Amino acid sequence: MAEPESQVVALAALLLHCQSVDQLARTGVVPAERLRTAMLVLLDQSHEGALAQCRDPDHLHLGLELLEPFLRGEQRALGPEVLRYMVGILYLQRRLQRDAATRHRIYAGIEHAGNQAKLFSPTHDNVIANVAQCYQDTLGGYRFRIQVRGESGFLRQPAVAARVRCMLFAAVRAAVLWHQVGGRRGVERLPVGGDRACRQVTTGRMAIDQHALAIAAPQKQAGRPDLINNVGKLHLRAQIVADHRHRQAVVVQPAGEI
Repeated sequence: MAEPESQVVALAALLLHCQSVDQLARTGVVPAERLRTAMLVLLDQSHEGALAQCRDPDHLHLGLELLEPFLRGEQRALGPEVLRYMVGILYLQRRLQRDAATRHRIYAGIEHAGNQAKLFSPTHDNVIANVAQCYQDTLGGYRFRIQVRGESGFLRQPAVAARVRCMLFAAVRAAVLWHQVGGRRGVERLPVGGDRACRQVTTGRMAIDQHALAIAAPQKQAGRPDLINNVGKLHLRAQIVADHRHRQAVVVQPAGEI
């Protein structure tokens, strides 16, 4: 897969996982196939394998629907919570990049969960619980934590909280993939608000590639129209230029920490 296309695929997955966090926090549920794909992305520790999971047609289609307006600079189309989660995930990815000890613990925890998933399934309750615990024991130990806002009645349920942590973990995995295929190049800083943040990170320039990209999602079966054509051809401009004059800080006012 060409590097620019891989960058778009990984970024689309990141946005979709962040939207899933928001959906879980507000409704307590996400579609079963979306959870399964997110878990497969997370549990596959190979670079190529995880990207292949991100290219699941339905998964990619949903992610591109979020990514298209975002790449046009229409951040409001995502909603404030999804944007805030994305910013927090990118911050955690950068923090994790400098923390070899935590990365080693994550690899070990994900490997254990992956072996368990082979015996049961990627979305088995025990697998989800172990992945969620791994997130809590590693990324959850940082001073900066992503705080999730939603219905407290759902967030208090252990099963929902575990799925939220898994989706956050999958988003971090997508952010790592995006970095690995060159997504970090040209990225300045993104806003991270709240007193829990270790530092102020400001919005700047976020480049995927110098040229517009046309991404064609694979067809699930012969004769099925190109998924991208369902929303029109997505010629994705490879730059996101924030308008500093209208920038707003992403303020964390959570229902609870995850």
